[in-house]
Amino acid sequence: MIALEILVGLAAGMDAIALAGHADLRHDPYRRPCTAIAARLGAEFAGFPRGHLAPMELAVPFAAGLRDVFGRL
Repeated sequence: MIALEILVGLAAGMDAIALAGHADLRHDPYRRPCTAIAARLGAEFAGFPRGHLAPMELAVPFAAGLRDVFGRL
């Protein structure tokens, strides 16, 4: 679990931040903490298709999603 001091420090120095994870798996063990941290920071949680291989396996849709997220920051 991330300490509150780290979250406060992130929020204080935050220009723009988005946390991201696997959009297709609700049971992904990293998704729940990332969505909670994003909510605590008032930041976005961006879901991407597939897993860590998405940039290689789905390069075009992944890049489009990443551009979209960066455009909102």
